[in-house]
Amino acid sequence: MMDRRRFLASLGAGTFVVLGIGPRKAMAVPRKVALSLAKFDRLKPVGGFIVVKVKEREVLIVHDAEGSVRAFDPVCTHMACLVGYKPEDRRFVCPCHFSIFDLDGKVVGGPAPRDLERYDAVLEGDRIVLTLDLPDAGPGGGSGTGTPGP
Repeated sequence: MMDRRRFLASLGAGTFVVLGIGPRKAMAVPRKVALSLAKFDRLKPVGGFIVVKVKEREVLIVHDAEGSVRAFDPVCTHMACLVGYKPEDRRFVCPCHFSIFDLDGKVVGGPAPRDLERYDAVLEGDRIVLTLDLPDAGPGGGSGTGTPGP
C-alpha cells in the first residue's frame, strides 16, 4: 500500500508529464542558411548535385533546372541509408535496398514507407538559400534570420 507522501509525489510528477512541464527542450524553428555556389563546382551545371553538411545536418542539393535547385534530407526512409542522385534518370536511389524516389522526393519504388523530407531551397544569384528547421537557440541566442555559410 502506498503512503500519502508517495502518492502525492507521484501525482505531482504525473501532472508535470500530462501538462508537458519539465526540462525545456530546444524547439525547431525555420531558419535561412545561405551557401555560396562558388564553393561547389559539382553543383554549378544543371544536373549537378552534392551532399553537404549544413548546421550539423546532411543535405542533398540538386541543380535541377536553370535557375532552380532542390534540397532533401538524403536519408532513406526505409533503413536510413544515404540515397544517391541519378541525373540521367532524375531520380534518387537508395543503394541498400533500392528504394527509388522521384525528383520531388516521392517514393516510386522499393520498400521505403515515406517520401524523402524536402527542404525549401532557392537559387539567388550565386548562392543557395535553404530554409531548415533548426533548434531554437532560446533568448539571446540570435534571431536566426541571418544567412551564414556552412
